[in-house]
Amino acid sequence: MTKRALALAASTLLLAACGRQDTRTPVPLQQLVQPASAPWLTLPQDAFDVPVRGADGKVVLNPSPSVPEVLQAQLRHAAQPEYYTDLVVSCDGLKTGMRVDTPEDGPSSATLDLALHCRINARGIFTDRGYAAHPTLPVPADQNYARLFTALLDAAGKDVAGRLAADIHASRR
Repeated sequence: MTKRALALAASTLLLAACGRQDTRTPVPLQQLVQPASAPWLTLPQDAFDVPVRGADGKVVLNPSPSVPEVLQAQLRHAAQPEYYTDLVVSCDGLKTGMRVDTPEDGPSSATLDLALHCRINARGIFTDRGYAAHPTLPVPADQNYARLFTALLDAAGKDVAGRLAADIHASRR
């Protein structure tokens, strides 16, 4: 029984080591965090990794700071000029995914799918809005998904932040 257990453990370790590659890619996002003083706008800070679907091999991006932290900073920066007394904005339900599409007759492109829900409380009048952005860029020849993710997140964050700021402005009474 002991030899059998050792053989089973050894074969399990061998199989686990086969084909295993370090696919977790760190993504520094500090350059996207813009200082802003808008504590009235919140987004839950649940950190998560971002898998890249459709890439050659398994690629998982590990953003630092986290995607919610970066997005909250971008939203706060864009919305700060629109602040008025008794304004509260709560965002949640952040979903982020990245996919690579490789058509037969052209270069590969990557798309970041970003969506979240925000509730604007404008002096007791509530507005619920869903925001989504789907920026697309060509995949670079070196397949540097970290740099590509940074550019896509910056574009998606600016798109959502601009629309949120416009909705906040429209909620003025």
